[in-house]
Amino acid sequence: MKTDKGQKVLALILVVGGVLGIAEMVLALASSQAPPLWSYLVYPTPFLLSVIAGIGLWRDSPWGLKLSIGVLVAQVFFLWSPAFVCVFYTGAAVPVVLMLDSQGSSGFSIAAWLGSDLNLFIGEVRRQYALGLNLAAIFALGYLFRLRPGRRDAIDPAERVALWKHPETKADVKPRIKPFF
Repeated sequence: MKTDKGQKVLALILVVGGVLGIAEMVLALASSQAPPLWSYLVYPTPFLLSVIAGIGLWRDSPWGLKLSIGVLVAQVFFLWSPAFVCVFYTGAAVPVVLMLDSQGSSGFSIAAWLGSDLNLFIGEVRRQYALGLNLAAIFALGYLFRLRPGRRDAIDPAERVALWKHPETKADVKPRIKPFF
């Protein structure tokens, strides 16, 4: 399998975002007053997985592609509620968020964030509900699904031409819609 430039860029974003996330988590934990020992293992783990996934994707390994898909799936949704908050992204995020507060008013926002973040809170944190989708993660997933080995290697380029032969006359048939494989 040949690695293309988009795959390399996405791998670089995963690695740099993961390294930034690990650095931010270590600094945040070091500056907090007596954090529990488990937090040093739990909070940097998603960022470490991002670094490993990016390295695997850069090297064009099948496990790197699968792990990258897993890391990006974890970044698709942002959830806020009065009892729970979950926000995770590495490298970049373009969240589209729909909010509803306790008085019944609603709002909509779209933003662009560079960096890395992991917010996990359980307990009363906010008085509003929100659901967000990370467009950057969704587009990156779409790109990675296009790179899956079953998709990319399923049809030999020489066979693609044969798909567009008329079944009876064997004459070339121009497709109305260009195939996207």
